[in-house]
Amino acid sequence: LMSFFFNDTATTEIYTLSLHDALPISPLTTKEAAQYCDIDLPVNIFTIGLDQTATNIQILHPELKKVIIKRRLPDTLLVEIKRRKPVVEIEIDNKYYRIDKNGFVLPGFLKTSNPELPDITGIRSSLILKSLSRVCESGRLRDALEILKILKQTGIFEKYRITRIDVSNYRNPAFTINGK
Repeated sequence: LMSFFFNDTATTEIYTLSLHDALPISPLTTKEAAQYCDIDLPVNIFTIGLDQTATNIQILHPELKKVIIKRRLPDTLLVEIKRRKPVVEIEIDNKYYRIDKNGFVLPGFLKTSNPELPDITGIRSSLILKSLSRVCESGRLRDALEILKILKQTGIFEKYRITRIDVSNYRNPAFTINGK
């Protein structure tokens, strides 16, 4: 969860109040936060539509799971965002695409693998690429995420790390584990 404060004056700083996120984020100026949120300054905090603005921010940044905007009197908007958390990744042409627990394919890619995330194999790359910034409807991906969910419930992650889930053969999915 990350929070921004910004006022309708161009000199007020935005501070990151709380951040439970793997990405390091520096404090933003009012102007930078307004650009990130696509809000034109100056803004009257009493006339801005909070729900519609939150929806617009989520459309602009699909990697965000939740956006809440609150008014803080006398002149502050508080924008709270929660990022989607990747739980697996899929390699396509030496690019790593991250996917959350609901099958949402996060926008963009990384050039290196995250060793903390299991790699999924056996899913057509075209399904992943056409699902960027939305939920992938692959049954094999759903199976892999279900396997991961069941394995987490067993407590296996306390001693082992799941490195790969192979759903090439949907009747016989396999997974690879390594000790921590």
